[in-house]
Amino acid sequence: MNIVENGNKCLEIVFSNTEDNNNNDYDIIMLDTHLHDISGFEVARKIRDRLPHKKIILTTTYSLDNISKIIDSIGIKSEEVILKPFNFSELFSILQEPRMSYN
Repeated sequence: MNIVENGNKCLEIVFSNTEDNNNNDYDIIMLDTHLHDISGFEVARKIRDRLPHKKIILTTTYSLDNISKIIDSIGIKSEEVILKPFNFSELFSILQEPRMSYN
């Protein structure tokens, strides 16, 4: 598990593992949509473009109605978005879902 301070650092770590052919290090990537440098939506989009099968969970303060088009375009399901503040039971229920394949 790694915790990074911004979106660019996340991309650097995730993609460096890809280049080393070691991209199975992260089963799940959890992102906040409000990052200091670039949007968590943009980070998710870049990850999804290069690693379409990675499970991504977004945390946000936006309502699902406001971001539904954005998450659809990235390929994130509404069930993989956690609205803040959230209970850990919500996170655990997402983590217990079978791993989904993205096309």
